[in-house]
Amino acid sequence: MDTAQPTPAQTIAVLNQDQLTLLLDRRDATLEAKVDAILACLAALPKTLSPTTPTPSSPLLNVKDLLRLTSLSEPTLLKALNRGDLVASKLGGQWRVEVEEYQRWMIRARTTK
Repeated sequence: MDTAQPTPAQTIAVLNQDQLTLLLDRRDATLEAKVDAILACLAALPKTLSPTTPTPSSPLLNVKDLLRLTSLSEPTLLKALNRGDLVASKLGGQWRVEVEEYQRWMIRARTTK
């Protein structure tokens, strides 16, 4: 039986949603504990997704991918893209976001709450 590997986007979504949410939403958690949790999640990612080793061949996410990974509405996501909150570029008239940029954006969003 062939087991499919999760895509990089799925890996990041699981790490952000499951592992970080619990600690980051706790009001009694110290900033140090939150930073440690973020670093632990980053260390668990495959090297090609690490923000410290960006690669030119990084996978790109489109708006549909981003909507699937977040709980944002399309207008809210497009606002973030147009404002430059989420670093992206347009290819063929469509937004594309590197997985690493999405990951950094999610961490920033969770730590600024």
